[in-house]
Amino acid sequence: KMSAARVLIKYGGALTQNKQIPRRYPHREKHHIACTGGVKDIDRVDNEQCRNPKVGHHFTQMLVARIIEGRAACFEPGRIRVAGGRRRHRADSRGWAIDQSRRVVADRIVDKDITRPGMFDGKAHMKNLNRLSDNDTDLVERCLATPPETKSVAGFVPGDGIQRLELKFELQQLQQALETCVSRVGYLGDEWKEHGFGILPLTCRPGQSDLTANDLSGRYWMRKDDRYVEEACEEYVDESAFSEFDPRFADTYFEEVHQTLSERFPIGRMRILSKDTYNCNSWHRDPEPRLHIPIISNPGSLFIVNHHVTHLPADGSVYFTDTRGYHTAINGGLERRVHLVAALAYPPVQR
Repeated sequence: KMSAARVLIKYGGALTQNKQIPRRYPHREKHHIACTGGVKDIDRVDNEQCRNPKVGHHFTQMLVARIIEGRAACFEPGRIRVAGGRRRHRADSRGWAIDQSRRVVADRIVDKDITRPGMFDGKAHMKNLNRLSDNDTDLVERCLATPPETKSVAGFVPGDGIQRLELKFELQQLQQALETCVSRVGYLGDEWKEHGFGILPLTCRPGQSDLTANDLSGRYWMRKDDRYVEEACEEYVDESAFSEFDPRFADTYFEEVHQTLSERFPIGRMRILSKDTYNCNSWHRDPEPRLHIPIISNPGSLFIVNHHVTHLPADGSVYFTDTRGYHTAINGGLERRVHLVAALAYPPVQR
């Protein structure tokens, strides 16, 4: 069940509103505060949580601190109810938050429960505060009326340019093969490592193990600056020439993966691509599509093709990504992301 309580909080000139507060803990309902991004339960917000980057609700934490210090206020029509500052902060080392606002009536402070349903009409109140109502304010209110969906972003959602194939491999064997190959050779490209990228080629030209810097990257297009002019970068790589699996890794599970993929698709360069935390590729497009097999991933690891973005879980699945369109990969998580990436040697895009 949801209560009809509306809570408005103003800090630094910004006004936020939440029309519904979860009633999972009715006795703690007063400990909820509406803020940008949804409701944050601040019944217990200790210093350790605030320092934990996994929490990520920096705005909420800042707002909570200001409320505790008496620098923020809760508003309702015709009355200003001021948070009681440190006097209302419970003496607890875990940082218990205030549970009631206060308002001044006839020179005395009166506790006021700000979570009672039916306190005021939020829409009318917003119009009164904004002193303006137009298509933009109506649009924002319509957007705020529906809470964002936050569960599906932790899984794969297919879309234009990215699909999951039926083919699947054993994740544990993929991870064991990764550990073996990295221990034997390590990642290549010092200049790439400086930017948080790791590249480990698994295929090569027959009888040729040496690779050039261009072999590690190859032709791509991107718009580099505010001119918005698309430009070609680096030289083409003949994907079909990388037809041999590197004999140094012949006894690993990756050889079986290469053979299985080659029975179905024209496989060119097959590489292990590693991304450090808080890392992003350039926004670019390639001459050919790719297959991605996530080996190590986290919920903050995302793949974007044109206008579609999704997470690729590391569960042994194979994902087709049409990287002929503009795309990028983001690792916004706290752990590195490692994919096996195989270029499909179909006739490449020439422009």
